[in-house]
Amino acid sequence: MAGKSFEERKNIILKLMGEELYVPMKEKEIAMILQVQEEDRDELSLVLEQLLKEGRILRTKKGRYQLCEEQMITGTFISNVKGFGFVEVEGRTEDYYVPEDKVHGAFHKDLVTVRILPKKGGKRTEVEIVSILQRGITQVVGTYEKSKNFGFVVPDNSKISEDIFVPKERSKGAVDGHKVVVEITDYGNDRKSPEGKV
Repeated sequence: MAGKSFEERKNIILKLMGEELYVPMKEKEIAMILQVQEEDRDELSLVLEQLLKEGRILRTKKGRYQLCEEQMITGTFISNVKGFGFVEVEGRTEDYYVPEDKVHGAFHKDLVTVRILPKKGGKRTEVEIVSILQRGITQVVGTYEKSKNFGFVVPDNSKISEDIFVPKERSKGAVDGHKVVVEITDYGNDRKSPEGKV
């Protein structure tokens, strides 16, 4: 891949993934197959990230890359206190609707890739979040509430639907009712609350 332009590198990866014998691979495996030198690995990461943003490839939950068989769209996730959300896409007036069970751990303001779901007769286009490209929020301001062995922060921003869990040793001695800034250390998922440190 050395000596090739960015577009050429993108096409090399798309060609590899389009081959009949290709199975979804991790970045390291792609680098080995394409004989990417250690010093060019950053460049490979950039090319993969760009293809993800363009919706031409997708990254599975296990970190493997494959071609998109359907149109993927990139946009900003806007969460709702009730658990569902919307995805705003630049240049499009109407937002896409994300049902609660299709949010898959996305957080307010994340840059996400979505897949359009089959229409169910309703007017609004529904989508499912396929991957989170970039976290939009790293710190949250809120009110600290103390429990026996831990605490949690209730965000001031009503768009953030979940409280942030704070282990006791990461509370910096915050007192019940204190206004705090919490740094998110784990964004959680469908079964687990987000976690942070004060």
